[in-house]
Amino acid sequence: MIDQSRPRRPSPGIAEFAPVPRERRRHDGWTPDRQQRFIAALADLGSVRAAAHAVNMTPESAYQLRRHPEGGPFREAWEAALALGIQRLEDVAPSDLSSKSGNVFSGGTARSTASKSPSIPTAN
Repeated sequence: MIDQSRPRRPSPGIAEFAPVPRERRRHDGWTPDRQQRFIAALADLGSVRAAAHAVNMTPESAYQLRRHPEGGPFREAWEAALALGIQRLEDVAPSDLSSKSGNVFSGGTARSTASKSPSIPTAN
């Protein structure tokens, strides 16, 4: 859960943007404030799924908002925030993971050998 008691400041390198206009105002929808917090969380976390969940929304609804015809500024902010978030993840990732090989386990038994590439993030 994200601490929402403190106001979020835009992440450095992420410009303010015009929120996607919504047809209806819903307290549990993509309000302008929630859009700003999502972009800040995306820059912090580097994950659309994690950022959406951080603002109590689904990743699917975030992608739907991104595709909105008037969502150009939101899309641009999304791209900048995601790039910053991924860079932050790469900066804190252990460097010894860059080109190691390891076993892939299934049911407690090694099934194959996998190689971890620095350009392709792996999920645990």
